[in-house]
Amino acid sequence: MSDKVDLKSLQTTIKEGETMEEKQAIVEDKAKTEGKQAPAPAVRLCSTCKTKKTISPRHDICGSCLAAKGKLKREQTAKNALLATKTEKVKEDKGPVEKAAHSKDMKVVVDFAKYPSILNHIQKLADDQIRPVDAQIIFLIKQRFETFHDLKGA
Repeated sequence: MSDKVDLKSLQTTIKEGETMEEKQAIVEDKAKTEGKQAPAPAVRLCSTCKTKKTISPRHDICGSCLAAKGKLKREQTAKNALLATKTEKVKEDKGPVEKAAHSKDMKVVVDFAKYPSILNHIQKLADDQIRPVDAQIIFLIKQRFETFHDLKGA
């Protein structure tokens, strides 16, 4: 609430014929009566420490408690950021994961002596698709299993 007196109410109260002292007395009297009508707002105590006044009537915390609360929040934010960087470093340190277990007896030797035309056909496909012959054979077998699985599932 401001200390200024309402101008319109003063203008209606002061008459033109009054002296300067009378006008000043009216202004002072008006200011005193307005001060009595609007009581000062009650002092609120901090909800945290219950000893100090709040920052303003709208807040429920004092300045020192607000500063302590802000400091705690900043410390927690820094701690969370530190934990996030530590977890990222752990993720980076992991080695490559193998797709499947390999063993030495997973090798098959195929003899195309009786079927040279099939081997020639596989070599042409491998050249067209820019693959080695052994990778082309694995691709054809895998493709065959996928189509068989699709037909069986439908």
